[in-house]
Amino acid sequence: MRKPVVASRLGSLAEIIRDHHTGVLFEPSNARDLAEKILWMTTMMLPVWQWANTPRADFDRNYTEEKNFTTLIEIYTQTLEKNRRTATPR
Repeated sequence: MRKPVVASRLGSLAEIIRDHHTGVLFEPSNARDLAEKILWMTTMMLPVWQWANTPRADFDRNYTEEKNFTTLIEIYTQTLEKNRRTATPR
């Protein structure tokens, strides 16, 4: 069974988890905020449990091997194009 997500607003987690849609984000190094978010989740059980499958669906839609490959190629293409525009002829 999938579970709702509680994650810190730190690094890539804050980009992957959509606060109050696919999980709940708390401020890093803030135990009070973490406790408040967990308490909130326990009082909102129905909506929170409905979120439990959403992170997996988001992952499957946005982070598949094919999607990552396409994104990487786009980054390389943009970088090469930018370097071509800024390179000075010798």
